[in-house]
Amino acid sequence: MKANWSHRTSSPVHPLLFAAFPVLFLWSHNLDQGVTLSQSLTALALAMVFSVVVLCLLRLLLKDWSRSAVAASVMTILFLNLGRVGDLLDVDGGPVEALIVAELLIISLVAIVAVWKMRPPETLTRTLNVIGVLLVVLNVVPIVAAQRADVDEFRFSSVTESLDRSASGQQRDVYYLIFDRYAGSETLSDIYEFDNSGFYDWLSAHGFYVVEDALANYPGTSHSLASSLNMSYLDDLAEAQGMDSSAWTPIRHTLEDSAVARTFKAMGYRYEHIGSWWSPTAADPTADDSHVYGVYTEFLGMFVDTTALPAIERLFRTSPSFQREAWNRVHFQMRALGEIASEPAPTFTFAHFLLPHNPYVFRADGSFVTSDPNRSIETAYIDQLRYTNRVIEQIVTELQAAPGPAPIIVLQSDEGPYPPAFDRRTDDKGLSWGRTSDLELGRKLRILNALYLPGDPTTQPYPTITPVNTFRMMLNGYFGGSLPLVPDRTYVFRDVDHPYRFEDVTDRLRGARQAATA
Repeated sequence: MKANWSHRTSSPVHPLLFAAFPVLFLWSHNLDQGVTLSQSLTALALAMVFSVVVLCLLRLLLKDWSRSAVAASVMTILFLNLGRVGDLLDVDGGPVEALIVAELLIISLVAIVAVWKMRPPETLTRTLNVIGVLLVVLNVVPIVAAQRADVDEFRFSSVTESLDRSASGQQRDVYYLIFDRYAGSETLSDIYEFDNSGFYDWLSAHGFYVVEDALANYPGTSHSLASSLNMSYLDDLAEAQGMDSSAWTPIRHTLEDSAVARTFKAMGYRYEHIGSWWSPTAADPTADDSHVYGVYTEFLGMFVDTTALPAIERLFRTSPSFQREAWNRVHFQMRALGEIASEPAPTFTFAHFLLPHNPYVFRADGSFVTSDPNRSIETAYIDQLRYTNRVIEQIVTELQAAPGPAPIIVLQSDEGPYPPAFDRRTDDKGLSWGRTSDLELGRKLRILNALYLPGDPTTQPYPTITPVNTFRMMLNGYFGGSLPLVPDRTYVFRDVDHPYRFEDVTDRLRGARQAATA
């Protein structure tokens, strides 16, 4: 028995354990962010495959599994964690990053030569196995606990009981198109020195009502879309979760099987979902069709950023695969909209375009450009916004020319751009919305909001309408609804660790605008 146990513990499995650790670590530290099992397993599989490939190649060179495993573990640890080192040192390109990559190669070479010259003792293999097991177990335990926990998912109610099923508007296709971080006209003019009036004039000439004083209901995609897709503020959800909860998962879960989607499906509409790489809107399992492009998800992108891959791509001046995929996804989404428009059955379509959201990979003419940290954020943002305008014009032209009754089209941004210090970051840790200036609030909360409402809806938009009332107004105007409009207010949450502590900032924003125009 002892001999068998000794054999098991001396089997060189530590490269696989060290490959699993960074994925499990990232997963266990994002349990409240709505990371799904499939997203995590994809990243875990890629890390393990990398480790196995390295191990097998070294085995061909060194002719010994234990020697190869030690060198493979060194290379796996270095490669899969180099991005973390760069973050700790605040390195993003340049000579320092090149030096770090060179050190990765040198240490890997030293490890290969060392095990080639001296066979590692069995005790080293056992020690590495034990360390690997401990690292894995310490991160698996909270993950398993979270998976087993009973989640009482909050669900907003559909409103079909308040609608008139005989309303003629049921035959019109409905398109809800989100263009992430599209700034309001005042932000573009005052901060970016960009006049977007020509685009607004184009929308007006094509029958759109462009909301004059357009504000989001919340900063951040999760809160904003949860509110607009469920036609409600998030106070009840905050009460259910507790104001001191830091869990984002309940908010993001409300984006699936939303009240708006359920309402249209109950009226006989097909629900078409065109997703982004952002996990909560990547796909909706309740949709009749989810149009998904590429392999990258938010979690996989986070994991790749912790590895050496981005640094190596920058070093060799190649286009990061994530950025190229982001560029291709926009064209895929546009084609998907065209295919949906040709369908004879009435459809409700939700599409989330990560434009003009970073990465800034579009020139103004739509051609691809690698996102460059040395390029000014303002220039990159405006170039991408100019192309976003072209995308919107092409989509609108195609949808309005489609056969059948004229469709209802809603163009909105869920939020404006972040303050410059946070624009290229993957999180907003350290950002307290309650402490931001009026200028920063306006930058984030002034948005695009334009509605194409053909025919003669009984309920009309107005200059201060916010996204929370979009579908209340639409259902009343076209489908015989009797939904009361809620007050148009804008809230911020305290910070990323307190997503349910809300503060009303409407008067600050409206007051700032009135003072500026006085």
